[in-house]
Amino acid sequence: MPPPKRPGSDCATSEDGSATSRQSSLIEALALAGWLRDAPFCPSCGGGTELRQAGWSRRCLACGREHFPRTDPAVIVAVESRDGERLLLGANANWGGRMYSCFAGFTEAGESLEATVHREIEEEAGVRLHALRYVASQPWPFPRSLMLGFRAVVDDEAAARPDGQEIIDVRWFTRAEIGSSLDGEGPVGLPGRASIARALIMDWYEERA
Repeated sequence: MPPPKRPGSDCATSEDGSATSRQSSLIEALALAGWLRDAPFCPSCGGGTELRQAGWSRRCLACGREHFPRTDPAVIVAVESRDGERLLLGANANWGGRMYSCFAGFTEAGESLEATVHREIEEEAGVRLHALRYVASQPWPFPRSLMLGFRAVVDDEAAARPDGQEIIDVRWFTRAEIGSSLDGEGPVGLPGRASIARALIMDWYEERA
């Protein structure tokens, strides 16, 4: 199976779907600007800092430590049925139930990416997984994340349920329903073209479409 196209907006991707130089530069600029805005002081002693390396590092004027922009890893997962014919998506409370997407969450301290996948999906959707497979990644500078995309197969389809807080609904979608939603014809809204969530959904859909 060919690798999925990398996520990116239509106006900022090349013909093969890879990120263009313009798109990469924009994401880089947003991430760096966020760090420059949010981290003016030394996290070790609280002292003021001065910029180094054209803004790519800060040196503390008090303790002399040097600091660099940080990136927070997060996983995002397309969960499929055991027969591979349905996809489990969730509606985030912030979206008011209007859009369904893959499940995602940040990696905690000392946690592997695989452990994050299992924990986050069980917390948000109530299901356990097997056959985890890494697919692709996407920098997401809101504020400074790296989204690592996976696909996985559910153990028990009937166990799916929302956590009722962050996720207000979970639903199994057929390939036909996903295809219709990708075309903008419903039954639900899906993530935009610039997101890795949509790339994961399309990767699953096009596999047997």
